[in-house]
Amino acid sequence: KVGCEFDRIVVCGGDGMFHEAVNGWFRSRSMAPLAYIPSGTVNDFANTHNIPKNDVETAAKIASDGMIDLIDAGLFNDTYFSYVAAFGFATSTAYDTPQTKKRKLGTLAYVLHALEIVDFTHWENNCVSTQIEYEGGMIEGNFLYGQISSSRYVGGMDAFTKGRYDLKDGLLEGVFIRQPMNLSELNSIIASIAKSDIENNPLIVPVQSPWFEFDGESIAWTLDGEYGGEVPHAKIQVVEQQLKVVLPKEEE
Repeated sequence: KVGCEFDRIVVCGGDGMFHEAVNGWFRSRSMAPLAYIPSGTVNDFANTHNIPKNDVETAAKIASDGMIDLIDAGLFNDTYFSYVAAFGFATSTAYDTPQTKKRKLGTLAYVLHALEIVDFTHWENNCVSTQIEYEGGMIEGNFLYGQISSSRYVGGMDAFTKGRYDLKDGLLEGVFIRQPMNLSELNSIIASIAKSDIENNPLIVPVQSPWFEFDGESIAWTLDGEYGGEVPHAKIQVVEQQLKVVLPKEEE
């Protein structure tokens, strides 16, 4: 049981590094909480939990003297994730974008790399066909993008989660974007995302559920910004208030 003899386990790196630490932590059954000093490009986990990403000294102080808390995590088949599982349009840019671009351009590097690999002339080439079951319902069809998260920020933005996320409610937030059939539909999707108005667009399906199950064609997944494998079947479920982390102390 690696780490069990320590009071705290401190991780320094990006979201991908923290993802690896979370999986090691769950499998070791360590009782020591995970602390995080962010030094990656996007740092969604740190942004969600107000851990400063440009102030190593303050982040280190939080790691050593912060508040210990239990928050929700996710389980993708047999792999844990700290905040998001995603598929579809441009999700591979999180792990395909060269490190040199990330260091020079930050979040913009992901956008530029996405534009380089997407086939804008045939949207169907960027979509996957799947059936999605969740508590109380089911949807199916061709989807441009999908994410299941327990986080405020995903990819540096909160357009899909604003006003919906709760890190301790035992629910995951799902958002699924259907394949646009023409430029007008694509523009309506972009406009809804820009305005954080995903509830009123029939092409965007927001769902909250403790579990999701996917069946259909083989889908390549991204877990916390890392390649999560390509599988035809995936079961994703919440791991309710079992991830022990060190967070900034609440202001009195």
